[in-house]
Amino acid sequence: MDADNAEQVRNNEETILRNEELVKILHEKRADLMKLKSDKIKSLETEEQLLQEQYGKNRRQLRKHVILDEKQLGILTTNSNQVLDDLEKIFERGCQIIVLSQACRKFETERETIAKWLPIFKYSTIDDGWTDDEKLHLLEAKSDDSNDKSFVKKCYLNLEKLENFWAIYNKAEVDVMELKQEKVALIEENQHLKTLIRNFLEAAALCRRTSISTTRSAPHIGRSALKNH
Repeated sequence: MDADNAEQVRNNEETILRNEELVKILHEKRADLMKLKSDKIKSLETEEQLLQEQYGKNRRQLRKHVILDEKQLGILTTNSNQVLDDLEKIFERGCQIIVLSQACRKFETERETIAKWLPIFKYSTIDDGWTDDEKLHLLEAKSDDSNDKSFVKKCYLNLEKLENFWAIYNKAEVDVMELKQEKVALIEENQHLKTLIRNFLEAAALCRRTSISTTRSAPHIGRSALKNH
């Protein structure tokens, strides 16, 4: 019986020792875990502080950017309104120029309406609803569509364009010479008209002075006749 008790006591002592060792190990693990937890908390707190600082910095920058964007938006709005006003003015001027050009076109001479310094072509091949620039663009497009033509024909077309250029250049030279001659004739005619007007005004002034002197001398002649009578 004593042997059994002694065995039981020895087993209990071993169990106590094992439990004490286990408690010691668990305490060490707990200390390690607490240290890891404390380090993790400190790391998270540091990260949180950095994030808060970055958030505050980003918020301040965002506020500055919003204020700057509002200012730029105001400037852009003002500039866009000014641009719209300028475009409206340009549009109005363009409409006025179109009206004036249409009015001036009625007074163009036959020589001035020919070709309009554009390459020589037949307007009858294009509808009359197009403007001169649009007709020229269409004719150039038609000439570009001939991709199946040979290189020689294309070169010939280029030579034709060059010939048209010199024809237009010569026509412009002739027009300039004619305009110069017309200018000289108009200047001479203007001088002649000025001379006629000057002579007319001088004659009118002379007639007026003669009429005034005659009117003034008439009463003296009348009084002398009455005295003699």
